[in-house]
Amino acid sequence: MKIPNRMVNRGEARRRFGDLVDRMGHWLQRGDPLADDLIAATRDWPRGRLLQAIGIAIREGPEAVEEAPDELFALIDQVTTVPAWVDRDQLGRGGRFFLSTHVIGGIVLGAKSLISGYTSPAGNKPLVLSGRLGHGVHQRLAETSKFVYDVSKPGGLDPRNDGLVAAVTVRMIHAQVRDMIERKAQWNDEWGVPINQHDMLATLLLFSTHWQEGLEVLGLEPAEQEERDHLALWRYVGYLMGVEPELLPANRHDAERYENFIELTQAPPDDDARELTRSFLEIEPPEGEAGVNPPLARHLARALVRELLGESLSDQLDVPRSPLTPALRALRPLVSAVHRLRRTSAGFQKAVELGDRYWRHVLENNPTGIVEFTLHDELFGLRQEAA
Repeated sequence: MKIPNRMVNRGEARRRFGDLVDRMGHWLQRGDPLADDLIAATRDWPRGRLLQAIGIAIREGPEAVEEAPDELFALIDQVTTVPAWVDRDQLGRGGRFFLSTHVIGGIVLGAKSLISGYTSPAGNKPLVLSGRLGHGVHQRLAETSKFVYDVSKPGGLDPRNDGLVAAVTVRMIHAQVRDMIERKAQWNDEWGVPINQHDMLATLLLFSTHWQEGLEVLGLEPAEQEERDHLALWRYVGYLMGVEPELLPANRHDAERYENFIELTQAPPDDDARELTRSFLEIEPPEGEAGVNPPLARHLARALVRELLGESLSDQLDVPRSPLTPALRALRPLVSAVHRLRRTSAGFQKAVELGDRYWRHVLENNPTGIVEFTLHDELFGLRQEAA
């Protein structure tokens, strides 16, 4: 098997990780067959119909979708078959832990998880080729916020609920992007398949263990049980989103092994990574938002990114240094002290309530209006040209 050239440092990787090199090389060249087959079967459907059908099929069953293809039945059968390792109580605890981090969790999600996803020169190409490099940042942030909130809120991943719909909808959007790129865009095979299993796993880690590590940097240290519960939540989300079961990390040790492998075998950030990061850092606050000073907000964003990503990676991404860095570091003990209150039952419940209120505010006040998962205009235009 020829491993795509995007995987660097293979000799060192073999020494440290053995046959994981060949296994991950295989996953670089595999997409999501169930989702891809459904995209192919519905290519002539009007815009919006597929995502609407996904919602109906999950909430009411695929038989409720008019003229549903066999491929829809196959996908819904997979996502409604709950793996034996899923513990509903643990999923609920993992979601409540996420909510309990409220503003700090939101900061880490944007300034660490999302930007870290830009750094892979091959992994960022689907985002670039889908037309979302220099614009659409508000929309991307809003969609990510809705997705994470829907899978984390109480009961979100219960049968027929919002989190289940959100996870599968995002899965289909990824398949749509993969289909568009493979049929219409110029693609380098050395990048692997667009939005492949390797990169889907990497994204899953950004929202779970990578995010947890960011909390610790800012002074909010999760308890071991909170880490396990949150990882279990995202293990199930990964399953719903089409990540192959054998790739889903069952514990922190497995997740960190994957993280270390990906870090070693990923090439340094390229110009697209720097442009995506610049677009994020220069995002304008919503018009008329009281108390927001744009220059101050940009300085704070730069300080947060450099603190969360580290000096070396921040330099590679051309993240400017910020005069607010000393003040940010001085706040860490305060964040730590405040969040120690979560250790009590009453404190934790209050933190969850505040977190739920925070995320509702974020979704209700974003500049793009009501947050709905949609196919991006550029994607749809390219699909129509090729049809």
